[in-house]
Amino acid sequence: MDTSVPGQQDASDAALVDMLMLEAPVASGPVRVRLRFRWVNAALTRLSSAPGGSFRTVRSPPDPSAWTGLRPSAVWPEHVATRAETALRKVLARACRWPSAAIR
Repeated sequence: MDTSVPGQQDASDAALVDMLMLEAPVASGPVRVRLRFRWVNAALTRLSSAPGGSFRTVRSPPDPSAWTGLRPSAVWPEHVATRAETALRKVLARACRWPSAAIR
């Protein structure tokens, strides 16, 4: 018999999901409405600008917690950050029109 409350996770399940997201080999970094990162994982921090403004992977990534609260334009090359922030604004504008959307 299932006695769980819908919409709630066990604390250990939530911790496991958090750990998996932070350690995933795929870059992930959800943003808030003001286009600031809520958190990022290590894979995302490995993306950095190289001399000349190209986008590359670096060997020693910065601390992921240092990206929290920053905009993409603060950590990515301008040409990449501009495209990312423009796309995020479009997604957020569309999501804000949905009454049931829960955006924080």
